[in-house]
Amino acid sequence: MWYIETDNVVKILGLRDAETETYINDATVTGIVYKLPALNPSVAAAANMGSGLVGITVTDHGLTVGDTIRIEDTVNYDTEYVLQIGTTTDILAITATYIAETFTGEEHIYEAIAGTVTVPIAFHYVTASNGDYVCKVPRTTMFFQDESYVMCVKEVSGLEQVLAKIVDIAGFFGI
Repeated sequence: MWYIETDNVVKILGLRDAETETYINDATVTGIVYKLPALNPSVAAAANMGSGLVGITVTDHGLTVGDTIRIEDTVNYDTEYVLQIGTTTDILAITATYIAETFTGEEHIYEAIAGTVTVPIAFHYVTASNGDYVCKVPRTTMFFQDESYVMCVKEVSGLEQVLAKIVDIAGFFGI
């Protein structure tokens, strides 16, 4: 179970191994917050830009070099990236091994607003708890009332790695 409370504190309660149900108290847990809705690529082929760069056409995307993105629902490019030099108004330049793929426009590209590929938000284990972890999304993160966001949480323990996506609407609860 997870929840977000006041001051952008995110808590994961009782992190457990799915098979043994034992609490996991020694994991590395990180997260990146992305805004919604996702962008969709244009119906076009991935472009081999050379020098280890791949170009993905997304018309008038509004992103810049250095931004972190997450790509999902592709055949070959699902993961997080930092946009590289070569990014233009209509092209996202990512570091990847080029593999031919034509996008349908149904793929998803998320823009990070808190945390990055190189410096994600770190969760900390709550001492002497049963699998509880906590983090604080920086207060400078611009959340807007009634807008949707997604937090991708990565948990690594031993040889296991798990990704969870938490989707919620920014707002105030209570009276």
